[in-house]
Amino acid sequence: MQQSDLLALIKKIPSQEFDEIGKFIRCTAIFKSKQYAIAARLLELLADAAPEYTEAKTKKEYIYRKLFVQEQFTKGKIEKVMVDLRKALETYLLFKKYFHEDNELMQTIDLAEVYREKKMELRHQQAIKQALEIQQEKQAKSLNYYQDQFDLDWEIHTSQSNNNTELGDVHIPQTLQSLNIAYYSIQTELYNRLLLQNKSTPLSCMEQLDDMPEPPGKYQEASVVLKLNVLINNLLKASHIATESFNDLHKLLLENESQIDPDLQKAYYAYLKNICLIAVRTGNLELKETYDQLVIQTLEKGFLTYDGLIPYRSFHNVVLAALRLKKQDWLYQFLTTNKDTIQGNTPENPFHDYFMALYYFSIKNYDEAFRFLPVDLHDVAFSYNVRRLEVMLYYETNSNIFFHKMDAFKMLLSRSGKKNLSDEFYRPLMTNFINFLYQISSSLPGDKARSEKICDRILAEPRVADRDWLLEKAREIGSRKK
Repeated sequence: MQQSDLLALIKKIPSQEFDEIGKFIRCTAIFKSKQYAIAARLLELLADAAPEYTEAKTKKEYIYRKLFVQEQFTKGKIEKVMVDLRKALETYLLFKKYFHEDNELMQTIDLAEVYREKKMELRHQQAIKQALEIQQEKQAKSLNYYQDQFDLDWEIHTSQSNNNTELGDVHIPQTLQSLNIAYYSIQTELYNRLLLQNKSTPLSCMEQLDDMPEPPGKYQEASVVLKLNVLINNLLKASHIATESFNDLHKLLLENESQIDPDLQKAYYAYLKNICLIAVRTGNLELKETYDQLVIQTLEKGFLTYDGLIPYRSFHNVVLAALRLKKQDWLYQFLTTNKDTIQGNTPENPFHDYFMALYYFSIKNYDEAFRFLPVDLHDVAFSYNVRRLEVMLYYETNSNIFFHKMDAFKMLLSRSGKKNLSDEFYRPLMTNFINFLYQISSSLPGDKARSEKICDRILAEPRVADRDWLLEKAREIGSRKK
């Protein structure tokens, strides 16, 4: 049973719900077969095994002896009970999802349909009125909001169509509008997801897809969600992202935040960050600071947190953004109070130590940076980041082994296969960094012409790690005495 879908499902259900589920399964109005009483007993046995669910307590033979006392083992019998319990659990989860308070509108629309089918006109009209009130109370818009609006308009239209005793439009114009807004909103969102995916991993399917025509302006004016989706779509399709166009999107989002569902807000801020990053990577350096500010904003809005934890890559982005914004005091406070919120931070992968090393490096406390610098990280990309920081530390401390460490890092990069450095942006980041550092470290002090030439090369290369630090070191060449 250890590898069964049933046990995998049970492990996802909070143990405090088991009593409620047991009562639900024993409801004979829903589960008429007597077999479900045995399924409820199986649930009790598995609940007793929580939370460890050891093999001894979940072994089929053990469960069989508990369920069918003094009965000889019959092949397939326990499997039948497991299937019954899984079906019962799925029914419970669907029941709970449908009758959740957040689904009140759909419950009311469905109830209106029931009354219509039973020809209870007064009750139907009362249900429609209640559904309209529920929908009107919703301030925050989402894709589901527009789908719900169409479902509501469709029920009103169906009712008026069935009772079409007078001349009129039978609610068709409103139903068409809500249908089109829902359709265009979902279409643009799906297309935007595809465009963004294509930015990181070129997709062959893009060649077969037709260009999405821009939705009519009247629908955009009626839906801020659709208007935002269209602006995002235009930016993702652009070969060059202009600062003004990006700012228009950002401004529209800020002006309408109160009208947008929190989950959709979270998605929009993710789009903003990604579009901003794409703009910077393709040469629009005007948006560098904007990107860093967006990273901090998404953190402060709680959009980076999942079940109380921040994924280590997102945490890393916050650290880098704070460093580029010169928010060292804020960063130290953030690092010291959020160590336990880094998802994936373990003794084998001490991401927090790496982040502390970055902080101490930024304030030129190199001894502390060396102390926190991890030996290695199992995450391949972060392992290269650690090695790069190590090289920078040896450069700053004028270490005798700096050139040895730099050669070792370059060799590591050259030996890494596509599996380790597959990202077409990430690989040049590392290789360009080490090439520029070679040029800087091999330059003669006081050579202003070479200093300026290296700075120009660094500025001209859009893909290089630690650009600001390299520029600082390149400029120092010209200011040093010969």
